[in-house]
Amino acid sequence: MFLANAVCSGVYSVGCLLGVAQPTTPQPDIQLQTTLWVNKSNSQVPWNLAQVEFESAESYFEEGVLFHRDGQFEQAIQSYQNATRVDPTFDDAYINLGLAYIQINQLDDAVNVFHQVLELPERVEAPASNYTLAHYNLAIIFSRQGKMDEALAEVQQALAITPTFGRAQQLQQQLQSQELR
Repeated sequence: MFLANAVCSGVYSVGCLLGVAQPTTPQPDIQLQTTLWVNKSNSQVPWNLAQVEFESAESYFEEGVLFHRDGQFEQAIQSYQNATRVDPTFDDAYINLGLAYIQINQLDDAVNVFHQVLELPERVEAPASNYTLAHYNLAIIFSRQGKMDEALAEVQQALAITPTFGRAQQLQQQLQSQELR
């Protein structure tokens, strides 16, 4: 599996390492990136919506990535939901679904989706497992909601699973420094 990385300017490049949320408003203490999971089994990701076939969870997922990449979050959400209906264990689709909800500030829906990821079997992958990403993204959501204790607890759970996850280490330091203020 490889990733297509989205930065705030809307520019995408292939080869990023993490699936994490981007704040919709600038936050000086927490700098994040949105990363969309892209299926590696098809090394040529179809960047033209007309090329996407709607026969499998993977096709719906790829369609969602295209919409997500183009900032069409409502359409991306629908595609990711279709992917999870076809394959209820497709954790990458759930992760991107949660990220899309974050993009449109539907944080409660995002929380529910990341909790669903935690109900799926854990999939260990470099640089972070699906559980690590779920806990990390929950920490991001809770920090955006001002729930710093919950955010810190989630980032600590992410680090308990993957102690070397650099973004979680950085977020933990930022949350702890905010706690001291």
